[in-house]
Amino acid sequence: MNEKELKLFMKKVDKKPLPKKWDDFVNKITIKHNVIHKNRAVCTCTNCNNKFDTGKIKIGDLATCPHCKNKYAVMGGYLYYRGQSFEESVIVCQKINKQIVVRVIEIYTYFNRIKGEMKTTTQEYARIIAGVGTFLSDATYFFMGHQHIYHNVKNSYWRKYEGCREYPSLRAFPYNKKRLIKGTNLEYAPIDEFLSENYMYNFVDAVLLASYPHFESMWKMGLKNLAKSADKFKKTGTFQKVYGLSKSLLPFMIENNIDYRDYQVLKIIKEPNFTAMKDFRNVNLNRLRKLNKKVRITKHSAICAELCNHEQKDLDYILKYTKLNKLVKYKQIVNNFYLYKDYLKFIEKLGFDMTDTKYLYPKNLKELHDKYESELTIKQNMEIVTKIYERFLDLSNYIYENDKYIIYPAPQFESFEEESRMQHNCVRQYAESHANSETEIYFMRDKTNMDESLVTVEYRDGLIIQQQQKSHEQTTKEQAEFLNKWLKFRNKKRRIIFEKPERTLFVA
Repeated sequence: MNEKELKLFMKKVDKKPLPKKWDDFVNKITIKHNVIHKNRAVCTCTNCNNKFDTGKIKIGDLATCPHCKNKYAVMGGYLYYRGQSFEESVIVCQKINKQIVVRVIEIYTYFNRIKGEMKTTTQEYARIIAGVGTFLSDATYFFMGHQHIYHNVKNSYWRKYEGCREYPSLRAFPYNKKRLIKGTNLEYAPIDEFLSENYMYNFVDAVLLASYPHFESMWKMGLKNLAKSADKFKKTGTFQKVYGLSKSLLPFMIENNIDYRDYQVLKIIKEPNFTAMKDFRNVNLNRLRKLNKKVRITKHSAICAELCNHEQKDLDYILKYTKLNKLVKYKQIVNNFYLYKDYLKFIEKLGFDMTDTKYLYPKNLKELHDKYESELTIKQNMEIVTKIYERFLDLSNYIYENDKYIIYPAPQFESFEEESRMQHNCVRQYAESHANSETEIYFMRDKTNMDESLVTVEYRDGLIIQQQQKSHEQTTKEQAEFLNKWLKFRNKKRRIIFEKPERTLFVA
């Protein structure tokens, strides 16, 4: 149905009146959209507008109106100050020129505070044309996933809807199943058979699905799962044109009763390989198509499935050091993709030959991963150890003392661990920053007990950023005075830097 035909058809639907008992149907629904308003000792039913004594009824209760016998929620002043509204969408199934159309209508009931009663309006906002698709009117808009309907809008434009809302599952105006499909091309379609095997679908679902041209042929061929996606097959002609597959695959498709996801995989692999189809069922299909251009994915389905389920940047990193046709033969990567990626990073940083296959494809991946991770940690820590000692040499010019206290820079890596243990603080986390000259860490001691931690000091940009005793307690007045004198000394004192060769020899 082209755009011109669609407009003409929508005009015919506009002229088609709603069923005779539509108003009664709406009224039965809106009767339930009422409340009982409590105002002191008097209750008013918004359905029948009769008043009655409150008795023991409280706001928030469910109470029965003694006049209309309906049970409603009891509301107080909120009803008048904020109002109360109900929204419910229903569907009406009609036949127009042998074409079935499902009209989606919202019934909106709201409390009119001026008249003190419930009012109801209806608005048609969606239409499902069997075998064509779903269309929304200009009375509909979406905001943050919420669908809102403007009422009393004259529908002048219908746009195609490709969203996931299941309108056919809404409450339906009563219809006669046989009369609905009589005279249409669905009169002899296997709708009842389909419903008997698929309890998740209702009659309207089945009718709309059966309206697509390939539904009946799929069902009769034995492609019953694929028939549920008949709306996705638009082409006509030979089996090859409709499905994009050789007809020789039909027995395999029927035997495994494939669904649409299986079909998408089969279109890529193009061979009757059940294992591969199962392995690729949940993978990223775009990546699978790319892999299929470079290697025979069915021969290495488990590994290819693993590669398709991870970030492209991670796969690109691995492919810096190995070719895809060799990587797919390395079976240990299955369920160990990130372990393997990390392993490559470890041996790269440790300076291994990244072209040597014995390193690229280890037989005992997990064992070597843990071994090289440990070696890299030791190497990185040794670099920090060296930097901290060099930093001590740089900052030792700022050692300061009086008769009672002394302050000096952190002398070695282990001193951070020891200070953190004694002070119950997190100074160990500053070791790397201190080593990289991003901050300066000093230890203040009582000269009579040099082995016991007293105050941990962080200095940066001419200021003492932190000065804390055990468990983050603040320094005493005497300690603070000492640190203020050291700060003046630190800011005036000229740095004396040892030459690199000297430090290297000294550390060694």
